[in-house]
Amino acid sequence: MANRSEPRENLIHTLNSKRNCFVTGERLTAEDVRASIRAGLEGSERTLVKNVAELKELIVEFVNTDSIYVPVTSRSKSGSGGTGTGSSIRYLLKPQMITLWEKISDVMNDLFNDLLGPPSAPDVFVITPTKRQRREFFVSVGGLDTLMLLFAPKGGEIYAAPIFERFHNTWNQLLVLLREVVFALPSLAVHHISTAHTHFLFHLLSHRTLFDGSVNLIEEILAIKSETIDLTQIPGVDKLFRGMNCRQLAVMCRVLALLLFEPEDRVAMENAHVS
Repeated sequence: MANRSEPRENLIHTLNSKRNCFVTGERLTAEDVRASIRAGLEGSERTLVKNVAELKELIVEFVNTDSIYVPVTSRSKSGSGGTGTGSSIRYLLKPQMITLWEKISDVMNDLFNDLLGPPSAPDVFVITPTKRQRREFFVSVGGLDTLMLLFAPKGGEIYAAPIFERFHNTWNQLLVLLREVVFALPSLAVHHISTAHTHFLFHLLSHRTLFDGSVNLIEEILAIKSETIDLTQIPGVDKLFRGMNCRQLAVMCRVLALLLFEPEDRVAMENAHVS
């Protein structure tokens, strides 16, 4: 009978070596994932692989759907005297999209508890050796790439507000999870987050319930990215800043100050802060 510990050791060695392969764009394939299960990974690792695979299937279905909204026309009175009528169009999520996002929310909740712990736990943001290892495994099996699929809408179109309003808790959970992965594993995360992803995050700033989560993630990304973000390439950025209140503007000024420093200066500032 074959020794199950040997293939498991070989797999862990492969995963560890692949942590240093992201610069070349190498990723674990579906066969790698199947091999991990065959090799007898621990139950928690199999669960993480299963959740990432399930989440990817759901997100791919969502981003590849041509139409996720139903336009609804509403009529209202207009004019100073209250006479006459006007009409406006609102967009509502289709029922099947609501069902799909409820499933995404369930899997996201499982991933959050797995990688960070229960939100109510006092050490939820403490990076223990076990949490770091879990996040490294999460990135290795394609978890970070899977989440970033949501930040690259099909055809470059930006989702309408209902997807953020109805499922703002799930989006905030996603933003917190991404921030913690980027913070714990900056050398790995930097190769998975593109300029287009960052532009999408700026769009999320316009949604009040997502502002804090978005700006915190943008701050972590700007701190690790070597290239400068061209704000003029972000659609509607001027309108975005004009619509911010005083607190939001103060936070954004602190974040955008990172663009004035060279990458090595950012590292020096971070080290000084940590020490």
